[in-house]
Amino acid sequence: PKPQNPANLNSQLIAMEIQNICVIGSGYVGALQAIVMAAQNLKVNVTVYDINTALIAQWQQALRLAEESPIYEPQLDEVLRVAAQNNNLTFTAENFAQVATEADCLMIAVNTPPSKEPCVMG
Repeated sequence: PKPQNPANLNSQLIAMEIQNICVIGSGYVGALQAIVMAAQNLKVNVTVYDINTALIAQWQQALRLAEESPIYEPQLDEVLRVAAQNNNLTFTAENFAQVATEADCLMIAVNTPPSKEPCVMG
C-alpha cells in the first residue's frame, strides 16, 4: 500500500472514532510518532507508555516546560510545543493496564530483541 498523506490522518482518525491512542515505547520511533499525532490531531488524546522511568521523566519535563527534548530531530522541539499547547499528549510509566484499556488504538514501538533467546520482562 502507498503511504498515507499526513493531511488525511486527522479525518481518518475521526472517521474511525479513535479518541485515545496509546503508544508503547518512548524512544525515537514511538515518541516522535506520538508527538506528531498529538500536534496534528486536536481531538485525539495520545499517551506514551514506557517502563524507562528516567526517559519518561525527561519527556514529561520537555513537554511541561517546553524544554529541549531528550531526542534530537530537526524541528521536533517546535512540534512538541504545539502538542503541549494542544494539551493532548501524556508520557507515563505508570498503570499500563489502565492506559491500555482506555485506548482505542495501541501502537507498539519497542526495541527488537537482539538475539533469538527468550526475553522475559519483569
